Amino acid sequence: MSLWSYNNNKWIGNDWRKAQAGSTAILACPGPSLAQAPEDMRGPGRTVIALNTAYPRVKPDIWLGMDTLDCYHPSLPYESFIKVFRGNYHDIRTDSGDTIKHLPFNYFSDVTKADGIKDILTRSDDDLKLVWFKHSLAAALHLIKWMGYKRIVFVGCDMGGGSDYYDDRVLTEKQRSGNRLLYTQQVDFLKQFVALPSGITCISATPCSPINEFMDTATVQSFMTSDTKPFIPRHATEAFEEPAVVDKKVGVVTPTRGDRPKFMAMCEMMIQAQTVQPAFSIVVDHAPTTEGNDQRDRVSFGIEKARDAGCTHILIMEDDDYYKPDHIEKTLAAWSDEDVIGGFFYDIYHIKSRKHVEYHGDMNFGTGVKGAPLHSTGFSVAAWDRFVSSGWLGTRRNLDDEVWGWAQEKDIKRTWVKEHTVLSMKHGIGKTAGGCHSDDAFDNRGTHDSDGSYLESIVGSVFRHIYLGCAPLVSVITVCYGDYHKYKDGYLDMISKQTYPNVEVILVDEESFTPLEHNLPVAAARNIGAAKAKGAYLVFVDVDDTMYPEYIAKVVASGKDLVTTYVDVTGYLPTRLEPKPGITLDQFAKGSQYVSLFACSREVFSSTRGYDVTMDGWEDHELWMQFVSLGHHVHVIPEYLCAYNRSGKGLGAHCWGIRGRLNEQIRERYPELFGLAEVHSSDPCALAVSLP
Repeated sequence: MSLWSYNNNKWIGNDWRKAQAGSTAILACPGPSLAQAPEDMRGPGRTVIALNTAYPRVKPDIWLGMDTLDCYHPSLPYESFIKVFRGNYHDIRTDSGDTIKHLPFNYFSDVTKADGIKDILTRSDDDLKLVWFKHSLAAALHLIKWMGYKRIVFVGCDMGGGSDYYDDRVLTEKQRSGNRLLYTQQVDFLKQFVALPSGITCISATPCSPINEFMDTATVQSFMTSDTKPFIPRHATEAFEEPAVVDKKVGVVTPTRGDRPKFMAMCEMMIQAQTVQPAFSIVVDHAPTTEGNDQRDRVSFGIEKARDAGCTHILIMEDDDYYKPDHIEKTLAAWSDEDVIGGFFYDIYHIKSRKHVEYHGDMNFGTGVKGAPLHSTGFSVAAWDRFVSSGWLGTRRNLDDEVWGWAQEKDIKRTWVKEHTVLSMKHGIGKTAGGCHSDDAFDNRGTHDSDGSYLESIVGSVFRHIYLGCAPLVSVITVCYGDYHKYKDGYLDMISKQTYPNVEVILVDEESFTPLEHNLPVAAARNIGAAKAKGAYLVFVDVDDTMYPEYIAKVVASGKDLVTTYVDVTGYLPTRLEPKPGITLDQFAKGSQYVSLFACSREVFSSTRGYDVTMDGWEDHELWMQFVSLGHHVHVIPEYLCAYNRSGKGLGAHCWGIRGRLNEQIRERYPELFGLAEVHSSDPCALAVSLP
């Protein structure tokens, strides 16, 4: 049985057989008592597996559900924990239009009808499917057995009671009757499972549940300090081996001031994606105590917490650097009995200049000390104690210089990771302790990566878009007419889900104008928004339209000055539009599928007259014609990255009603088209001009 994930346009099998041999799984079900369980039961040595709608009530390590996407919380596919969906759902789209197979940490498994409950024990080969008894609980138990857990703690597994779920969902009597029948079947199923010689101990942490009649009971808190092995995923294409016994209990410490939230979110995803999981990890994001370098205080605090958790060794993983999924695995493979370890290769990428440098060999700090940057440094807790007592702490500008200086002076036993597992990102965002972050740091060195292909070869396409979006500010300009409250929640949700990290929103609310009386407000309001914007890129989007999460990131990553994408048209007469790239003015006269949702550089917009306030409508299409007549090349991203809402009323309907007058206004502004083409529109959402 493999769990399949989609990466770099191909399916990859992930073999997790016996990856958790001997460990504890906390299985969170969405019953009423889940409301009293801790929201976050995760921690060293245990795996929280959420079933169906138990998320978002609990924060899991793994989520599993076999229903269609609309049964679950809309943020689920975007979360950074592992999700397991039914195999044939991989092409389902989210509310934002993303295909779930393209989103990180989404895995898929087909299901197969079981001959009997014993199939959970016998179907464990790497090429088989999850067994199916018409409920997700059986699939979850099969996954748990396959991964090698020896203990299951059932939380929120009420199987009845005064209500069905932990939240305020209201069911019809027919739905409740169906649930009651399902609960009876599941209780009988669990009773048979417990009686099997599975080698798994089942414990109920659900008060007043009928499963307590045949399971031992305990509180979930009693399992939240257990010391078991971390989750170690593997690829199915690799030969299966039992997990190696590692004599180090590794803690990961991430020091940050909390001033780079997008980087921090990425770092947490990278830690969770590690092929070997740390026994403990902590983000130390205390408020700054000084304008100076207070990194030492954060690292020291994190090490003490790791020590309290029983860790024997420490790895530093900084919030703004990129770590390959095998970083911890490769580090442990190179680490024997040495006190200090570091990355032998120092690979740097400067985001603003798009240059990269690769240093081979240990780094020279410029102080006579050779060592590794802090982001790829590790040490034993015992070595840290000796370092602190040596008096070296606080003697140099940076902590890595101090640790390696002490190790060099005292001839401390140290070693190197001779693999490329880290890419140091230089950006100048927030407080930075290291060097090379200034805009001119790479003026006289480095190799250009103008199209971002080198970066993508290391970090993948998703992280490439995020990293390269750190430099230019993007201004999202939106006009509304006192109706913002109607769209506020959806609009803010759309902005917050953008993967691009550097965005400002310019909201122009022209409540006093009546747009159906004259077109002046919308054109003038958009021009006002453009004048107020500070971004290098301008994105024009109406309050009821939708940018899918990667819209801004992919626009900026394209490196083009005038960009549109394929468009989903929703509402009245829904359809899909695929604008053609490189359009000329003559071609524009023969037909266009461009809409008002687009992006351009500030320079391109400034080269035009802006939106024409004398037009009675179609001011967005007239602006497109300005772009083309000025010789600006239109770049089309051939992906559906946004949705244009055509309501069938308002300005669109108004323009449709006066299309004859709008045709004449277009003729007046572009006399070179007169006599060659007759301007008309058969679609109020797109300006179409065709030969008579």
